[in-house]
Amino acid sequence: MISDDELRALKLLKSNTNVIKTNGKTYQRIFPTRKYYVHQWFWDSCIHAMGLIYYEPQRAYAEIISLLGVQWKNGFIGHITYGNKTNNYFPNEELWETKKFSQTGVVCSGLCNPPLLAISLNHIDEVLRDKGEATDTVDSFLDRVILYHNYWKRFRDREDSGLLTLIHPWESGCDNSPRWDNVMENIDLKVIPQRIIDLVKNNRKDTRAGTMANRPLAEYYYRYLYLIDLYKQHQWDTDAILDITPFAVKDVQVSSIWAKANQSLAALMKRRGKIKEADYFSSLAEQTNEALRNCWDEKQKAYKNFDVSHGKKDAIYSDTFANFMPLYSHAASDGQVAVLLKQLSDSHTYGSKYPIPSVSLKSPFFEIARYWRGPTWPIVNLFILEGLKSYSDNEQCQKLFKELVKKTADMIRTIGFYETYDPNIGLADNYQNTLSGMGYEEFSWSAAIYLYLKNKYMEIMN
Repeated sequence: MISDDELRALKLLKSNTNVIKTNGKTYQRIFPTRKYYVHQWFWDSCIHAMGLIYYEPQRAYAEIISLLGVQWKNGFIGHITYGNKTNNYFPNEELWETKKFSQTGVVCSGLCNPPLLAISLNHIDEVLRDKGEATDTVDSFLDRVILYHNYWKRFRDREDSGLLTLIHPWESGCDNSPRWDNVMENIDLKVIPQRIIDLVKNNRKDTRAGTMANRPLAEYYYRYLYLIDLYKQHQWDTDAILDITPFAVKDVQVSSIWAKANQSLAALMKRRGKIKEADYFSSLAEQTNEALRNCWDEKQKAYKNFDVSHGKKDAIYSDTFANFMPLYSHAASDGQVAVLLKQLSDSHTYGSKYPIPSVSLKSPFFEIARYWRGPTWPIVNLFILEGLKSYSDNEQCQKLFKELVKKTADMIRTIGFYETYDPNIGLADNYQNTLSGMGYEEFSWSAAIYLYLKNKYMEIMN
């Protein structure tokens, strides 16, 4: 029996579905919200598929098919898949100048998103097998998923360190996180051509669709578009870009997802009797997990990111949710887990009433409403609760895991399918009188995450 809350979530996902026809092919994809994000976002769609597989497998497949429809020959898949001919979002597809790389006529951006594809597909495969259903469609995706992983390894870990390099804040999905501040501020606004500044001033639409209270500052947008312009000049050649970019960061958050993705791809291979391939992807995962453990700074009680632009290797510390991401791939050592648990449970840092804030409550960079500088995101909770679950022998991890499942689901169910939430319940009501729901309303991945939690952790939620 499907509950009213599940029906509401499914109705929203259907409402936010768009059908695109290109070169005789039809693609169906879910966009995040009708209010602004009217295209397809990579990591959003991976999550949409993970929620939909319990109800409508064909729609879950459609999300993956659409993402793979923009894959370049080198395996790259952009973070935005375009299709809607609309002026509601900036930057539009023409700005990227990537159409020449499309093999299907569907255009994507020139930047990545966190590599959740194999994680999503592994979950789909597990659910289908539990139901006794065929996995032929999953099988048909695997060669392209492997090609996608080969892109990340070849181009984003040229040093074979196990840690991935990002070339833009947008690649993390956490566009406006304080952990990018130092690197971004190294880009002197004086070097940014006036045409870029004018482009942003004349075309930026996020502040018109929403409110400036939750959007990145103008100086950040100038830098965002400056980087894109720079990369276009190098024809989106990742090797060339890495040689010249002022923004190259070895990132703990995305590297943790990379390790989990390789674990997932190894599991997919192993189920199919492809042991050699499974061993390879397992080795990639362990290489990254070892590198993540070595990023720990005992004095800071945090994992280090690294600014590696122009041959540097400068440590970057930030008091953000990214510090908990090594839990997701089971990289954290027992000693590191103990420290992280203390931080997660502290009501003055991350143990807020609606956990988990994207930035520590006591951080000088915490802002109640601004994107990735304070608000609670269901996707963050999902990563961390599944990381905690993996530490099965740790009673405190298991207790916090169950609490976080309940609190996340209850937050979404009672407040609604918002993009973000006020971690302290009510402090943001003056920002937008929506019972602590913030950002855009009717947000797809919040609905999908609710469906995922409702089904995967049914015993806990009941």
